Amino acid sequence: WALDDVISTYEVQKAEKDEVKRGPEEGIYVYGLFLDGCKWDKERGRLVDSDPKVLYALLPVIHVSACLQSAKKVDPNHNYICPLYKNPSRT
Repeated sequence: WALDDVISTYEVQKAEKDEVKRGPEEGIYVYGLFLDGCKWDKERGRLVDSDPKVLYALLPVIHVSACLQSAKKVDPNHNYICPLYKNPSRT
């Protein structure tokens, strides 16, 4: 397959970092991301309002993979496009 025909797929897992014992068969698991101003509801599988006085919420493990664009129908109402920031560690 050609790289131009591939799209990335992302799926938030119900597992936390400590519960993951091995990697996925395809793709990678990503952890250590925080949400600003909201939190992830594991039961409903979506973003919800953050708890009072909580600025950042840890996002569960995310499975990142890829598939052919023709094999996945993308619903624009189902995707949430947002920026991802990486800040250097404070010393």
